[in-house]
Amino acid sequence: LTSQISEILQFQTLSAMSLMLSVPRLVGRPMRRPGIMDLRCGRCSHKIDAKEGMQLLIRRHLPDASVAARSSLTHWGWGLRKQTGIYDVGRTSPPSRQVRDVLMGAKIGCPRCGAVEWRALA
Repeated sequence: LTSQISEILQFQTLSAMSLMLSVPRLVGRPMRRPGIMDLRCGRCSHKIDAKEGMQLLIRRHLPDASVAARSSLTHWGWGLRKQTGIYDVGRTSPPSRQVRDVLMGAKIGCPRCGAVEWRALA
């Protein structure tokens, strides 16, 4: 009889523990910080990378660009390893904002809907 009672108590503790662990899964995951390289269309919410945005610009305005020109336009310097925290290049001047300004100025539309409404996620 005592072994049955201990099994029941052990089962209840395990089920309570599993319920406690599953509640955060039911509520949903916490929102993660958006990437500093991500852009989103303002009309259709199509998400592109900053590198893809620069390739859209190159494809439209510089179709005959060389490989070196393409790589120089799609590469960003991230600074030194010691530049972390408030001086981190990705935090103070994320590439997505710079690419957004370039795309808006050049009137580069979204590949899905054609709108020129880019929003930087960072």
